[in-house]
Amino acid sequence: MADVASHRLPRARTSDHLGVHSQGLRTEIPEDLYRRDARAVATLEVWYDQMPENDFGPGDPAIIVGTEAEPAALVDRVSAKSATQPCPSIVSMYVAGDPYGHPSLNAGIGAERAYVRIGSRTSIRTVGDADAVGETTYDFQGHGEPIPRRHEVPLAIVREVLAAYMHHDGTIPEDFADLHVTL
Repeated sequence: MADVASHRLPRARTSDHLGVHSQGLRTEIPEDLYRRDARAVATLEVWYDQMPENDFGPGDPAIIVGTEAEPAALVDRVSAKSATQPCPSIVSMYVAGDPYGHPSLNAGIGAERAYVRIGSRTSIRTVGDADAVGETTYDFQGHGEPIPRRHEVPLAIVREVLAAYMHHDGTIPEDFADLHVTL
């Protein structure tokens, strides 16, 4: 049986968290590829549609998302239900087994539009039409949460963000085109 480490990409030099050598030269392979190769695809815990009578008890178990097809299926499921409700729903996601070791992800998913916010030290969100005005109220655990319309994007983008979150072990590459640091 081959040694698992022999299948990892070699690192010629140590680099800092941005993938830049101490001499200031950029590595040929972005640092996130090393992380992706070194870690398995994340299994996610999704909190959505929990029963309200369990709010003060053990509650319903999380939905476990562990295959490539499941994030897109989840978006479809939530979108279909949101189409029948006065407000679109928000789901919360964490890396299963380590919810505090990775940024959490909240996705508001409507019938046609959605948004993503990644919880970390900075606010990282989707940005659709930067000139859009007004807000859409999303439902988070029975409470309205106003979201600026400029953060809403097509559902296809949310599917891509969720897949990237899963495939990068609960992180998103800094250069991911559909997410931006916002105020």
